[in-house]
Amino acid sequence: MRNARFALIPLTLVLASSAIAGDISVQVKDQSLRIESDDPCAFTITQTGLPFGSFRITPKPVGTVSTTINGTTAPLVFSGANKDVRIDIEAASTIACENLVVTRDLVVETEEAAKFAITNCLIGRDMVLKHEQEELNLAIQTILVQDDLTVDHEGVGYLIQISNSLIRDDSKFEVETPASQKSSVLSFSETDFEDKLTIDAKGKGPDFVSFQSPASTVNGKVDIRLGEGSNFLDLSGTTFRSKVQVRGGDGFDVVRSIGTLIGSSATFVLGVGKSDVEIRECEIASDLLVKGGEDFDDVELIDLTIGDDLRIDLDDDNDIVTLTNIAVTDDLEIDSGSGADDVLQTNVSVLGETDVD
Repeated sequence: MRNARFALIPLTLVLASSAIAGDISVQVKDQSLRIESDDPCAFTITQTGLPFGSFRITPKPVGTVSTTINGTTAPLVFSGANKDVRIDIEAASTIACENLVVTRDLVVETEEAAKFAITNCLIGRDMVLKHEQEELNLAIQTILVQDDLTVDHEGVGYLIQISNSLIRDDSKFEVETPASQKSSVLSFSETDFEDKLTIDAKGKGPDFVSFQSPASTVNGKVDIRLGEGSNFLDLSGTTFRSKVQVRGGDGFDVVRSIGTLIGSSATFVLGVGKSDVEIRECEIASDLLVKGGEDFDDVELIDLTIGDDLRIDLDDDNDIVTLTNIAVTDDLEIDSGSGADDVLQTNVSVLGETDVD
């Protein structure tokens, strides 16, 4: 990939130590655990050593000020919560969920700077996280969600990390950030998505979306949309068993896919701004389509096996396309557009027709 330069500015999420920690209201209502607060707070939720439907909530300090639960600083146990767990915090918060079995839904709504970690949990239906206004730090590790996973963030920036987890139904990540120098990160490792995966990074800030080692698997359709800012997308090492569709944004986008297996077709529609695309050492069972944007695009396809057609459709600017060690089972079509384009081919095998314009 040529001249791809991204400066990752770390996202730091801080709960102000000068804030006055508030009381958390906790109750079991209609067999669901409900946790609410309008003030800065910190607490953990666990079921370790407790019977089914019982939860222990332990308050934690915010800076030098203690959080209280129903007026006390001591841990409290709540029983009879055999359905949902619902958390609604309208101020800065640090929340940890550990070793939980939630029979139905886990719904978390937070505002301002929020740090939320969920570890070693089983969710019987949906898991929904909604956050707005400021930064979000979300860590999901070793969880099983039996139905849908939804993450909806609208704020300054985010750090979302998901690892060693299984999502049985659809997964949707909708993140929107304003124009900012802060880099936002969404990463996956060793996670299986058994149905559709949607990522909509529709804000103006820089987004980094990556699939990291150990490898993840997605069984359903993948739909990824990049936002208006400068973005980086890395699909490397992942197994996608269905269609993959990526749409670029208006800024400078870098898309990389190395050692990826795609069990159906793959479509990359580049955005208005400059784009660098590197697809290397991949197997694609059906068609591969790369559609250029309005500005300069640099597309490198190296060591690929394509089970059907390869189509490259460039736009009006001057573009560079490099094809090296490509095996195309059916047709190759390259439409270079009206710009002064360079199309470089080395060891390209096409069993069907070839049309280079």
